[in-house]
Amino acid sequence: KKNNIVGVAVTFICILTFLFPYLQLNLIISGLVLFIVGFLVYLTGIIMTGPIAIEYASKGRTSSAVGFIDAFGYIGATITGYITGYLVDHSGWSSVFYMWTFGSLIEVIMLLSENFIHNK
Repeated sequence: KKNNIVGVAVTFICILTFLFPYLQLNLIISGLVLFIVGFLVYLTGIIMTGPIAIEYASKGRTSSAVGFIDAFGYIGATITGYITGYLVDHSGWSSVFYMWTFGSLIEVIMLLSENFIHNK
């Protein structure tokens, strides 16, 4: 199921972003970890804006569902950019990784609750 793929990807994002500040990795391994996180973020975005929106929207309203999901994704990306800059200036990069981990945890909890409600 598509929600399970997103849940697994977001769980890996959560784990990698939490551990990244603590790992003393060389430049190549750090780049590889960030590449994996970026790939998983892009993967979840594509799955959530496409197939999941189509699956849950009623006929004739699919494009509206995809548009709303895309719009909120872009709004969230804009807000995250400002929050990231603020946190880096005032608290350092480790607080940014904590924020990203917290956001991933919220998404995992929402996906698990949706799966629990939908499968009931």
